[in-house]
Amino acid sequence: DMLEQSLARLGTDYIDLYWIHNPADVARWTPRLIPLLRSGKVKHVGVSNHNLSEIELANQILGEAGFRVEAVQNHYSLLYRSSEDAGILDYCRNRAIPFFAYMV
Repeated sequence: DMLEQSLARLGTDYIDLYWIHNPADVARWTPRLIPLLRSGKVKHVGVSNHNLSEIELANQILGEAGFRVEAVQNHYSLLYRSSEDAGILDYCRNRAIPFFAYMV
């Protein structure tokens, strides 16, 4: 319902990149994105604020349907390197997933 309302407000029939900012309950929300991807209303899915296991799970669920996580956005800077330390940057690099840093 929220996607349909957003599409109407934006005057479009699809979203290029749908960001999921809340990592809570990846197993529950990820399958709900698959019909949106299949319909073309969502072209790509990105996740933000997710740890490595949450990113892997989302990517696995989407992968089973022929899709994948297309972008990752996490807090990352010279002082806050948890995405690097946790292996998220390597995971993204090895799968050609763009990584977007915020609060650099």
